[in-house]
Amino acid sequence: MLPGVLLGAHPGGNLWRWGGHARIAQDRRSPWAADGGIGVAKRIKSGLKHFRKSARRAQANLSVKSKVKSLVRTATTPEEIGVAQAALDKAAARKVIHPNTAARRKSRIMRRASGRAG
Repeated sequence: MLPGVLLGAHPGGNLWRWGGHARIAQDRRSPWAADGGIGVAKRIKSGLKHFRKSARRAQANLSVKSKVKSLVRTATTPEEIGVAQAALDKAAARKVIHPNTAARRKSRIMRRASGRAG
């Protein structure tokens, strides 16, 4: 079954919260389906393997994003700012976040540190 938070029942299936968008888990995605109920387009070995790999990567990326967010939020001293910038660079290098996103967040950290609000 796909990771998500079960919000409540819906006439067409279960209502799941996934990535900020609600979607319907269709009844056709039963555990007895050919794909094991995970709902991938390719129901062959390579497609199932790709789905498992992407789920593992998404979970790992989520923890990296969370750590980077908390470092950016709490960065006040020059040392903390350096650590936050390094974490942003590392996340961008590993393609966890887009390089432009990392640059924008680093810019905002530096603006906040220098005392400029806008």
